[in-house]
This record gives sequence, C-alpha cells and structure tokens, in this order.
Amino acid sequence: MKVFLAVLIDLWEFIMELIVSNKKLSPQSFVAPLLLIPHHEQLALENEELKTPTQKSYVKSAESISPSMISALPVGYIVVAKTGIMTQSLWAFDTKLNEYGYGEKVSILGYEGRFVRILYLTESAWVLKDALTTNRADVFPTFTPDNVYLASDGETRKLRQAISDEFFTTELYLPLQSVEFVAYKLKEQNINIPWGKERPRLPGQWHELLKGHLGVKIGVFPKTGSVLEGKLVDGIGFVGYVIAVYPDEGISLQSIGKEVEGKYLEEKLSKEEWQALQAVFIQVS
Repeated sequence: MKVFLAVLIDLWEFIMELIVSNKKLSPQSFVAPLLLIPHHEQLALENEELKTPTQKSYVKSAESISPSMISALPVGYIVVAKTGIMTQSLWAFDTKLNEYGYGEKVSILGYEGRFVRILYLTESAWVLKDALTTNRADVFPTFTPDNVYLASDGETRKLRQAISDEFFTTELYLPLQSVEFVAYKLKEQNINIPWGKERPRLPGQWHELLKGHLGVKIGVFPKTGSVLEGKLVDGIGFVGYVIAVYPDEGISLQSIGKEVEGKYLEEKLSKEEWQALQAVFIQVS
C-alpha cells in the first residue's frame, strides 16, 4: 500500500510540473486526483461542477507585507465550525498546518480556484473559499430592540455558534438566554469568563460562582463593559451588559429576557432603577 501511495504522489508531482510548464494551463484549473481527496470532498466533486472564480491577488508576496499593509488588507471570517489551514491550494497528503474555528478573522491575500490565500502568522496559507465569508453579518448576530429571539432565529443560531453553544441551549431548543448574550458580549471584547466546574451557571449566581477567580472584580458601582447581575420583581436572576455609565451613575444596558424570554432590550436605567434590581457589577479582564 505504501509503495502504491508513493507511486501516486510521484505521478501527481509529475503532472503538476507539466501543468506549470504549459502556458495554456494553470494549477488552479486542475483538480487533484480523487484518491488524494477526503471522501466527503470526493462526493462534492462527483455531484457538482467546480466553479473557478475570477482570480484576484492583493499582494505578490506574503513575506513582503509590512504591519501597515496588513491593516489595509481585506478581511474575511470563518463561517463553519472549523476548517483546515493548508500549505497549498489543493487537497493533498499532510498539507494541513492548523485549524480555524467559527468567527475567526483572517487577512485575505488573494484567491485561487476553490481556495483563499490568507495571512497565517507571518506567512501565507490557504483555506477553502466555501469556509469563508467577507460579510461580517453572515457570522455575527445583529439585534433589533424589542425583537424576540427564539431558537429558530438566524441571529440566535449565529450567537450560539460564536460561543460554541456554551450553555447547551441549541439542542434544548430554548429562546436566547441572558447568560448567552452576556457571554457573547464579553467574547466580542476577547474576554473569556474564567468559569470553574460548577453547573448550572444561572443568572443571579454569577457573582458567587466567579468570586475569587483571577481577573474578576465584583462591586456595587457600574463600569462600562461590566456585567450587571440582579433580581427581577419575581425574584428571578438576571444579567445584562453595561455599554455606558453616565456622570449621574445612570447606565445604558443591553440585555435579553428582562421583560419577556428571548426579548432584546436597549435601555437607560437611573441609579435608583438599577439599585432596585439589587444589582452587583462583575468586571472580567
């Protein structure tokens, strides 16, 4: 079997040399032999015709990119649970460098056939074009005040993918929960909550579960970017995200489920109003 595979690899390399030397052909117009392609990719090739987009390259060499140039490159976002980062723009043995997960941001260097050339660390690499989108709204949720976000809503699904279904709500088919929304808002700031092993992590219990954890501060005064945790009229726990604090100690708050389960709110609360919630404020760094 090893000998057979070696013969196939030699044959593939020979064919690629012929293609590169032939001015009428290009590597991106040739599909790798099916024996070198994973089974699920074979099925895709058998059932649909490959489409080769217009070739476009933004830079000639990844090695020549300066930090200022990187900020000017177009960006894309991974839109699947995970995808391989490849050394070449083809499926072949041992060409996978690493993996990217849902929502990760990449700098785009160009396109070639079914692949996108990206900047990976300080060098160029490749990911499948179908795993990438240049539209941020395809990956991350956008919320409209007073809308109710049920399990079937597209924005709910995006958020749950972005936090890897942290609270196991997808399979329970629950409306969007306040704890999910706050976890997502913190992740937007590249903040991961340092949870222990205690479960469930119910709203109203966060300050107890996180007390004493590294990078966590708990107080009675609001800070921009902090988590408000309090109790509603019926005694049910609640968490929201503080987006602004005013000189009079009023706050702007974003939340899910404060009035109706799954309902998104943007509201201003006076000091008296948030104190009536028996609020504490959790800062995570």
